[in-house]
Amino acid sequence: MALNLSSHVIQTNEAGSSLSQVDPYVRLSNGSLTLFIQNGTVYSEDGKRVKEANLPEWWDEELEKLSPEARTAVGLDRKPHPDKPKEDVAKFAPTVPPRKQVSTRKK
Repeated sequence: MALNLSSHVIQTNEAGSSLSQVDPYVRLSNGSLTLFIQNGTVYSEDGKRVKEANLPEWWDEELEKLSPEARTAVGLDRKPHPDKPKEDVAKFAPTVPPRKQVSTRKK
Protein backbone atom coordinates (compact mmCIF):
# COMPACT_ATOMS: atom_id res chain seq x y z
CA MET A 1 0.00 0.00 0.00
CA ALA A 2 1.30 3.47 -0.86
CA LEU A 3 1.61 6.44 1.48
CA ASN A 4 -1.72 8.26 1.77
CA LEU A 5 -1.49 11.75 3.26
CA SER A 6 -5.26 12.14 2.86
CA SER A 7 -5.73 10.04 5.95
CA HIS A 8 -9.52 10.45 6.31
CA VAL A 9 -11.74 8.65 3.82
CA ILE A 10 -15.32 9.93 3.68
CA GLN A 11 -18.12 8.04 1.96
CA THR A 12 -21.18 9.83 0.66
CA ASN A 13 -24.53 8.23 -0.09
CA GLU A 14 -28.23 9.21 -0.05
CA ALA A 15 -28.21 9.34 3.75
CA GLY A 16 -25.29 11.78 3.85
CA SER A 17 -21.56 11.62 4.46
CA SER A 18 -19.69 9.55 6.99
CA LEU A 19 -16.12 8.83 7.92
CA SER A 20 -15.41 5.33 6.65
CA GLN A 21 -11.68 4.92 7.23
CA VAL A 22 -8.79 6.61 8.98
CA ASP A 23 -5.19 5.90 8.01
CA PRO A 24 -3.13 7.93 10.53
CA TYR A 25 0.46 8.78 9.76
CA VAL A 26 3.38 10.31 11.65
CA ARG A 27 5.97 12.63 10.17
CA LEU A 28 9.50 12.46 11.62
CA SER A 29 12.25 14.85 10.59
CA ASN A 30 15.71 15.96 11.61
CA GLY A 31 15.45 19.19 9.64
CA SER A 32 17.02 17.93 6.44
CA LEU A 33 15.36 14.53 5.96
CA THR A 34 11.68 13.75 6.50
CA LEU A 35 10.16 10.30 6.91
CA PHE A 36 6.53 9.22 7.23
CA ILE A 37 5.16 6.14 9.02
CA GLN A 38 1.81 4.69 8.01
CA ASN A 39 0.38 1.17 8.33
CA GLY A 40 3.69 -0.11 9.71
CA THR A 41 5.70 1.10 6.73
CA VAL A 42 8.27 3.90 6.60
CA TYR A 43 8.20 6.18 3.55
CA SER A 44 10.46 8.93 2.28
CA GLU A 45 9.09 12.34 1.26
CA ASP A 46 8.64 11.14 -2.32
CA GLY A 47 6.46 8.24 -1.14
CA LYS A 48 9.01 5.46 -1.65
CA ARG A 49 9.34 2.75 1.00
CA VAL A 50 12.40 2.91 3.22
CA LYS A 51 13.91 -0.39 4.32
CA GLU A 52 14.88 -0.76 7.97
CA ALA A 53 18.53 -1.17 6.98
CA ASN A 54 18.39 2.29 5.34
CA LEU A 55 16.90 4.20 8.28
CA PRO A 56 19.02 7.20 9.35
CA GLU A 57 21.01 7.36 12.60
CA TRP A 58 18.47 9.67 14.25
CA TRP A 59 15.59 7.24 13.68
CA ASP A 60 15.65 5.51 17.09
CA GLU A 61 15.87 8.82 18.96
CA GLU A 62 12.91 10.30 17.07
CA LEU A 63 10.92 7.08 17.43
CA GLU A 64 11.39 7.21 21.21
CA LYS A 65 9.66 10.60 21.25
CA LEU A 66 6.42 9.02 20.03
CA SER A 67 3.92 7.80 22.58
CA PRO A 68 3.08 4.08 22.57
CA GLU A 69 -0.40 5.05 21.34
CA ALA A 70 1.04 6.95 18.37
CA ARG A 71 3.31 4.04 17.43
CA THR A 72 0.36 1.65 17.63
CA ALA A 73 -1.89 3.96 15.57
CA VAL A 74 0.58 3.96 12.67
CA GLY A 75 1.21 0.22 12.91
CA LEU A 76 4.68 0.48 14.38
CA ASP A 77 4.61 -1.34 17.69
CA ARG A 78 8.38 -1.24 17.96
CA LYS A 79 9.52 -0.37 21.47
CA PRO A 80 12.25 2.17 22.20
CA HIS A 81 15.77 0.78 22.43
CA PRO A 82 16.06 -1.20 25.72
CA ASP A 83 19.56 0.15 26.49
CA LYS A 84 18.34 3.75 26.53
CA PRO A 85 17.71 5.04 30.08
CA LYS A 86 14.05 5.85 30.74
CA GLU A 87 14.85 9.34 32.00
CA ASP A 88 16.16 10.26 28.52
CA VAL A 89 12.80 9.31 27.03
CA ALA A 90 10.86 11.06 29.80
CA LYS A 91 12.35 14.46 28.96
CA PHE A 92 10.35 14.45 25.71
CA ALA A 93 7.04 13.70 27.42
CA PRO A 94 4.68 16.65 27.67
CA THR A 95 4.19 17.98 31.15
CA VAL A 96 0.69 18.62 32.34
CA PRO A 97 0.17 20.69 35.46
CA PRO A 98 -1.74 18.91 38.22
CA ARG A 99 -5.44 19.67 38.34
CA LYS A 100 -6.56 21.88 41.15
CA GLN A 101 -9.10 20.08 43.29
CA VAL A 102 -12.22 22.09 43.89
CA SER A 103 -14.58 21.20 46.66
CA THR A 104 -18.27 21.34 45.83
CA ARG A 105 -19.28 20.97 49.47
CA LYS A 106 -20.90 23.90 51.17
CA LYS A 107 -19.16 25.09 54.29
